[in-house]
Amino acid sequence: MSLIDGYAPSTKGVHAGGDIDPAEGWAGGAVTPGAVLVGSATDGSVGEAGAGATNVLGYALENQGPGKQFRDDIATGERVRYNTRKGARFMGIVKATSSPLVYGDYLKSAAGGELEKWDSAADAVTKICAKYVEKADFTPGASAERKVCEFGGV
Repeated sequence: MSLIDGYAPSTKGVHAGGDIDPAEGWAGGAVTPGAVLVGSATDGSVGEAGAGATNVLGYALENQGPGKQFRDDIATGERVRYNTRKGARFMGIVKATSSPLVYGDYLKSAAGGELEKWDSAADAVTKICAKYVEKADFTPGASAERKVCEFGGV
């Protein structure tokens, strides 16, 4: 496993494959590792993307603060490291109420940095921020679940 720009991806963490092009900012609110992120135009912070965001920057990497576990939330004001590399695979957080997913489905941001199935009939192409690339079909249950996704639009 390589160390890229001071970042050593965990085998149990958010990053699931591909290159890392790390960036960082400070959290404008609590950030969950694996959440897709947007930037704030007013104060320069980063935060979890809202529903249907078209300006997704990347996905949050593991919390590397002292004494933190890799999936601990990153608190407001703490440093957030995120990957901006399109095509990188990550353990995205799929919204509980998302439509069933099959390999290759496009995803858009849902509230709280989660992902849900993109609807070609209702959503603009600019809302696509990831693709579902896990080999098994998936029907979301009662709570959000982490699934292998590929970052980037079409």
